Parts: sequence; structure tokens; C-alpha cells
Amino acid sequence: MKAVLTGAGPVLLLGKSNGYSDAEVATMIRERGMTEGVSKADLSTPCLLLDLDRFEANIRKMSEHARSHSIGLRPHAKTHKCAEIASRQVKAGARGVCVATIAEAEVMARAGIKGLLITSEMVGKPKVSRLVKLVRFSPDTMAVVDNPDNVAELQQAAEAARVRIPVLVDLEVGSNRTGIAPGQPARQLAEKIGSSKNLELKGICAYAGHSTHVIGFEARRKSSLEAMSKALETRDLLKKHG
Repeated sequence: MKAVLTGAGPVLLLGKSNGYSDAEVATMIRERGMTEGVSKADLSTPCLLLDLDRFEANIRKMSEHARSHSIGLRPHAKTHKCAEIASRQVKAGARGVCVATIAEAEVMARAGIKGLLITSEMVGKPKVSRLVKLVRFSPDTMAVVDNPDNVAELQQAAEAARVRIPVLVDLEVGSNRTGIAPGQPARQLAEKIGSSKNLELKGICAYAGHSTHVIGFEARRKSSLEAMSKALETRDLLKKHG
């Protein structure tokens, strides 16, 4: 998706196209930023239009909030699917970005975004093969696993390609989508990862997506804390056993 980042104030004219080609509009944006005289009808869709001042204020606010609580921020790029936005998030202090698919990860990596976390399991030869190639290109790209068979699959592919894949244990904390059960099942999976010479255990991943659909602040807070407690207990268990 193309992104047109503009300053405050009206910069796009409504109405008929002025006849600019895609290449001409791209040149105008690249060389001078969006200029007056360009109509919305001149822009090839999909094209994301943002108010730059508000956009940067939002990024800055979130970055400062995370920093003030000593939290490493890794926003999810599936919401915007835009490398330019991801780059600005990283420059503002994010450790990287999350992505939902291997295709999104490849786009971000080609744009120079580091610290990628693919939040969906990479299962099956086609996706695992693409993951291995991506890790060779961008070594700090992380994958998630929730099944010992998948661990074996990743280990075999990584060993054949002579790469080392950073891996997180994906926990099921209430969404009932993916993830292994917290506690001992997660510990056993972590031990299997630890014994796989071409995989590197980087931690755990816990997504409480179900909590976002809970109505009412206190009820949503309770749901989020319950999910977080499962993740923290598992983290402490893994630390205890090395």
C-alpha cells in the first residue's frame, strides 16, 4: 500500500482528475511532498492518506508511554501493512514490528525493517522454506511455535539451510486460536526448542485478542490481567528451569 504523509492543512483537491499519471504523482510526492493542485482522483488506489502532524504525535505518544513503563514496544503492522509507517515507528523507538504472515514479513524485510516477529505459526514446506530464506536475509526475524512437530519441521529446514531461527513459544491464554497450554506443556515445548541446535529460544508470545471484545473497562481489564498472569507464570517457570 502506498502512503501519502501530509502536513496539517488541506493539500488534496476534491473533484476531477487533473490527468497526472501514477509516475508523475509519485515524482511530485518524492521530490516536493504532496503539493496543491493534486486531486484525490489523481491518486492510484489503494492509497493511505494521513495527517502527518497527528500521525507523528500518535507514534510519539505510544513510544513515550511504553518507554516510561520500561516496556519494549513492537507494534503490529497488520493494521497498516505499510513499510513507511513501520519505519517511522521503529525510528521513534519501537524494537521492530509484528506481522501476521510470511508475505508481510518479506515486504517489511525488503524495506529494511529489522526486529520482525511473525505472529502466526509457519507450518508446511512452502511457508517454512520462505521463512528460512527470510531468516538468511534478515537474521533477527522471529517465528512462533506451539507444537513439537512444528519445532522438528523448523529444525530440519534450518539445519539443511545452515541458518538459526529465533523462536518464541506461542501460548494459548484465552483466544482459543493458536498456542500451547501455559505451564508445563509450554515448558516441555521450550525444552524441545532448546535441544534443537538450529533454533534459538527467544521467549514466549501471548496474545489476548479476546480481551479486546470484552465490553466495559473493568471487565476488559480483568480479562487482560487473567491472560497476562498465565504468561507471567509460564515465563517464571521457564526461567526457573533455565
